[in-house]
Amino acid sequence: MLIYLVTRHNSSPIDWYLELWGHSLPMPVEVIYYEDLPKRRSLPVGTYIFSDLERLDGPLLTVAGQVWQQLAHHDRPMALLNHPYRSMRRYELLRTLREQGINAFDIYRLTEHRRPQRFPVFIRGENDHRGSLTGLLNTAEELEAAIADLAERGENPYDKVITEYCNVADADGVFRKYSAFVVGDRVLPLHVAGHRHWVVKTRRLETDAIAEDHAALLRDNPHADQIRQIFSLARIAYGRIDYGFLGDRLQVWEINTNPSIVLPANQRATDATMDQFRRSLADAFAAIAPPPRDRPAPLTLTWPRPDQDLGKGFIERTSDWFPGLSTPQKAQLRRVLRRIKQRLR
Repeated sequence: MLIYLVTRHNSSPIDWYLELWGHSLPMPVEVIYYEDLPKRRSLPVGTYIFSDLERLDGPLLTVAGQVWQQLAHHDRPMALLNHPYRSMRRYELLRTLREQGINAFDIYRLTEHRRPQRFPVFIRGENDHRGSLTGLLNTAEELEAAIADLAERGENPYDKVITEYCNVADADGVFRKYSAFVVGDRVLPLHVAGHRHWVVKTRRLETDAIAEDHAALLRDNPHADQIRQIFSLARIAYGRIDYGFLGDRLQVWEINTNPSIVLPANQRATDATMDQFRRSLADAFAAIAPPPRDRPAPLTLTWPRPDQDLGKGFIERTSDWFPGLSTPQKAQLRRVLRRIKQRLR
């Protein structure tokens, strides 16, 4: 069995995949929302993918970490992909790749003291996938003006990063974005997308050269070893990597742990070039989630008691586990938890 953990508001990628391609899978798949975990008293035994890590913070991240810990210590060994705490997010990944000499560009948090020494740069969200929030900023003065503009628009500076621009255009001014999935130890090439703009989101430019690169990527999977090394460095075992080439140097843009796999009907779902990828992905999922030899009992979850020393603010964080509650209801829940805590002392 394969269990896919994801945030409720960002479940479309796995939902679309199961709707359109789920028939290819030889095993059942259960999608569980992180927000629902505190209400669970048990979980099935199987292979777990902790996806959407970029969107976990605060209480949800704590919950995911507690679930991983209990799954990891269950009597029945289970495959667990993407540790909620140890897997790198965008900033740590790109900083590490720069320090390791893999990436030629650097990244900076908007709120840190360091500032770029090389331009142009652009500003984007640290953990979202909206792309750049600015155009290319060519000087320190343009950067500071953009930061002031974002503040004026009410953007939160604590989740924004500055990224140095890396020009990977070829001699004809075409930018290529390569993408591949990693599932366990398997690297599955996806596509080569081309565009004349430096932000490449989709396969909008079709040329003979791009078509040849795409065919070679699917046929030869030439970057598999490098990609495995990068995922190992990032401590990520499931996700999609987007990358380009600066000359012959592979440059990593990001790793998305809850990537879109296939879009809704009458878009890419019927693309004949995706059939190889569909079959390869089903095989990769089957490899990490083989059928059990028996029917193991579910894992019984245990949640911390209010009287345990969990650090300052546990009761306050607990009330946030229930987003459907109104503010007065959350206040009432906190009062009840405090009374229970006092009685248990």
